Amino acid sequence: MINQTVPVYITDILRSIVAKVQDEVLATIQTNETTALGETAINAIDYQFGHKRELIQTLAQMDADSTLRLYKYPLVYIVLDFREARGKKPGVFASTRLNVIIAHHTDATYKITDRIEKVFKPVIDPIYYSFIRQLAKAPQTLQGNPDMIEHDRWLRSYWGTQAVGGNSAIALNDYVDAVEITNLDLEFNYEPCLPVVP
Repeated sequence: MINQTVPVYITDILRSIVAKVQDEVLATIQTNETTALGETAINAIDYQFGHKRELIQTLAQMDADSTLRLYKYPLVYIVLDFREARGKKPGVFASTRLNVIIAHHTDATYKITDRIEKVFKPVIDPIYYSFIRQLAKAPQTLQGNPDMIEHDRWLRSYWGTQAVGGNSAIALNDYVDAVEITNLDLEFNYEPCLPVVP
């Protein structure tokens, strides 16, 4: 039985998916970064959501806190706003197309080959592939095959110093490389009710 009166919060579902990504790859990306750089500063995979303008403010606030600063990157960021298309299929809460940014700090002096070997391959790519796998496995999504989750993948080297969204007023202050996932086509179902025991 499906309970359609209980709201579904897509950002909460994605938070739980990113927690599973962290469980799966945190030790791997720490080891990978240590191998690539000689040390790692990775303590966790940060999850946030909001407008791109808000991201800049949040990262600046984290910089001001000596503890939070250590947890900024790598970052999985769900970009708002997104549309929830409702009422198209029975039992489906909404279909949506998301924009997701997976970012990690980088060095301003790196050339693209350095970025690939020291940032993308060891840190960003394992998070990206785990994120797609966990989306497919999540009981709240209706995409069972990770190879069939439709999306566009953009390599955004030097993303942090470029204008975000075409507006130089909202460029990040941090040097980051990123994979940006656009048009992430997902359907989210309602949480199934527990069976009624007579």
